[in-house]
Amino acid sequence: CRNYRRRFLNVPVQNLLKSDKSHPANLTAWLTAGRFAAILAALITIQFWDVLLGSHAFFFRDYAFYSHPNAQFLSQSIWSGEIPLWNSLSHCGSPFLAQWSTLACYPPSLITCALPLPWSLGYFCLIHLFIAGMSMRSLALRWTGNELAAAVAGLTYAFNGMTINSLMWPHYMVVWAWAPLVLLTARDAWNNGGRAIIWASLKSSCSPGQLWRRCSQWISSNRNPSAGS
Repeated sequence: CRNYRRRFLNVPVQNLLKSDKSHPANLTAWLTAGRFAAILAALITIQFWDVLLGSHAFFFRDYAFYSHPNAQFLSQSIWSGEIPLWNSLSHCGSPFLAQWSTLACYPPSLITCALPLPWSLGYFCLIHLFIAGMSMRSLALRWTGNELAAAVAGLTYAFNGMTINSLMWPHYMVVWAWAPLVLLTARDAWNNGGRAIIWASLKSSCSPGQLWRRCSQWISSNRNPSAGS
């Protein structure tokens, strides 16, 4: 009995952890970037399978009254060979190319021009929801060095109330998608310089400054109801 106890007590703790498949340490090692991407994609597909298949479309509030009409106008203008400077169909007319929320100067928005609406716009929003979860995982992994914590952060960021509510605003989804990577690359650029500055500039160009200012204004106005919009 004593010999058995000695042998058992002499076993390294790491070996005991490896033998326990349910231990958090093994779960952390299992949650690689590829597996997390598969989990995130599966959850988005389960939640929005009808939008991805094109049998249904988003329509709530500003999505139907603002986001979809903007995408439709941009698509019609591109296919007509026109530069969408002015949208005469919105109220009494409004700037279009100069307006940040139309995403007219955001290259990935060409998806909505190349593919049929409204499916392409819903697909555009869900793709950016996926990028948001992946980019937050990358940022959290850099800060914590823990795969499990990074996975929790990525899922929480992608499926919290504010992000899901922002699906009605494609321009907001662009911000939520690229914001963590902007923070990540900006820190690298500050610390390392060199090529890191180029990567930070490219990531920042995906999320224009006016979008950041508008989102910060939206957050501050929700924290202070008396603040003007």
